[in-house]
Amino acid sequence: MENGALVYRIENQGCSSWGIRVSDLGLADPPVVFNGYPDRRPWRPFLESFSLAAVEMVLYEAIFTGDEGCNDNRELDEADTVRLQELYERLPFPDYPAWWQPEVSHGIRWFGGPDVLLREDSRNWLWVLARNTESLTRVRNALPGDWLMLPD
Repeated sequence: MENGALVYRIENQGCSSWGIRVSDLGLADPPVVFNGYPDRRPWRPFLESFSLAAVEMVLYEAIFTGDEGCNDNRELDEADTVRLQELYERLPFPDYPAWWQPEVSHGIRWFGGPDVLLREDSRNWLWVLARNTESLTRVRNALPGDWLMLPD
């Protein structure tokens, strides 16, 4: 328990926590709240149900712990965001706040394509998880830019 919420997830450096308000524990699929960086302010809304938050947690862990050589990331500009929306399917998942930028109106969005999962953070950063290196190369070619994980 932490400040009136049952915490079920803590960011790996302790910067943010996710939980369910104690008053909501009796609900069938309670809403999730979070607090965190930079000031550990009181709990704020995260996602409308624990089941959505559980799916988000699996997607998050997949994209950040994928096979080496099958993931990458880079900064986006407005034109990149438009191209991302044209080339990849928006997944049926609601926008939600980034714990490190909770006040930013554009939250996190998920996209998918053939053998790839893409996460757009606040319309300015893109993360990609691919099934294989060929699929990752297709994303890099479709969205050219300064990819950070390119092999030397």
